[in-house]
Amino acid sequence: MTRAYEVAIVISPEQSDAEIERFLHTLRQIFGKYEGKIEVEDIWGRRPTAYTLRGHNEGFYAFFQITMPADKVAALETDLKLNEQIIRHLITIQEDTGENTK
Repeated sequence: MTRAYEVAIVISPEQSDAEIERFLHTLRQIFGKYEGKIEVEDIWGRRPTAYTLRGHNEGFYAFFQITMPADKVAALETDLKLNEQIIRHLITIQEDTGENTK
């Protein structure tokens, strides 16, 4: 079953802008590896964090809305968790935004 997900990622700010661009390209490939199709990308860039994340008070924020098979999410989660360039990530299921009519 294919579902819609939002993937929020905070990338380590220690990388240069060019390195971050290369890493974003790598992320797109990782999504493809798990049959994920990117529907929307929302790149926020460098922002301060609300609290310290792995010793950083700043991070590079990127959000992706993707559709992918539900059985591939655990493997994607593992890949993101093991990546040292990612200091925080969150995968959430997107709820159906269709309005109910009576």
